[in-house]
Amino acid sequence: MHPLRAVDDGTYDWLDVIDRTLQLIFTIGEVPVRIYRGEAEEPTDRTMRQSLNELRQLGFSFDKRDEGRDLAFRFAVETDIDGSVLAVKFVGLRGGTAILNWNVPIEIGSGSGAVGRPATESVELDAPFIGVRERKTETGE
Repeated sequence: MHPLRAVDDGTYDWLDVIDRTLQLIFTIGEVPVRIYRGEAEEPTDRTMRQSLNELRQLGFSFDKRDEGRDLAFRFAVETDIDGSVLAVKFVGLRGGTAILNWNVPIEIGSGSGAVGRPATESVELDAPFIGVRERKTETGE
């Protein structure tokens, strides 16, 4: 099931989305989380950036004295050169360092496809429309 569909359907009461843009910020419980492709121990500056929505949610989720308040929580999807997933890790990042680093148990080779590539499972599609494109004249008609 697609994660956004699970949110929209209310499948998991602990899962929500606070930003549906391309940077996708979702919450697990009250904790804001994002996903990036790369090594858990080597986050990029882009990975470390936190949006106002994310920082605001962290302020709601953690007490001022709680060290979790200043972490950027991310899922790091580590891939092979061909894009196949090698590992997924849940990390708490501070200043480019993975303070927390947990392996997420996944089934490698389960037919889920590679990051940036379609899944290996087949999908039924309607026949495409094929025809000659109409040419526009110099007058635009």
